[in-house]
Amino acid sequence: MITDIDCAYAAGIIDGEGSVMIMRCTRKYRGYVSYHLKVVVTNTEQAMILWLHRHFGGSIYALPRIEGRRKAWRWQVCTKKARVFLKYILPFMVTKQKKAELAIDFQDSLPLPGIKDARRKSADIALWYRGKINKQAIAA
Repeated sequence: MITDIDCAYAAGIIDGEGSVMIMRCTRKYRGYVSYHLKVVVTNTEQAMILWLHRHFGGSIYALPRIEGRRKAWRWQVCTKKARVFLKYILPFMVTKQKKAELAIDFQDSLPLPGIKDARRKSADIALWYRGKINKQAIAA
């Protein structure tokens, strides 16, 4: 069970160390571009990354070691799971709250698969939200 304290702690991590983004993915073998909501935290404190994974799921990656630097790990959650995560922590966010709101709206606005021109509509929606989220990063 996820508590308000868990959500507040996660919100602090995202506000300070995390990224909320809409990623562009090129599917060369299928011949199209798609966009996905992604929330990412990269840190040298493995305990923090494991805590996020234990409480909110997602994926963990060990990053290649760079000479002279500490080992780093990445936690990420994507698409619908990212939306759920952001909904949990939104009331506790401070610096990236507007970005999170835009990201949730983006995920909610995507057309369902099978709708005529869904890919094109998704791309148009993604580009609009991506621009808004990037402006939030510049304003912060």
